[in-house]
Amino acid sequence: MIQLFASICALLAFSAAILVGLFSGAAPADLIPKAVTALVGGFFLGAAAAWIGMHIIRDQTQPDEPTAEATDDDSTDADVTVVGS
Repeated sequence: MIQLFASICALLAFSAAILVGLFSGAAPADLIPKAVTALVGGFFLGAAAAWIGMHIIRDQTQPDEPTAEATDDDSTDADVTVVGS
């Protein structure tokens, strides 16, 4: 899933760089290196965003693990002694 999102972001960045370069009238010799740089940068930024998103989703969908206090069977209210009543 992370690689898919990263690839989509890379293609989007590459396409945007090509289109912006064509509309600005840049020469293709200048356009291609910038577009490839945008492709690589888009891939790494997309992978980072997808990794963060996957961790957020996993943290929200995983059940909470009980704490040590919640699973301790030795501490009950019956062990309490009231003094002075």
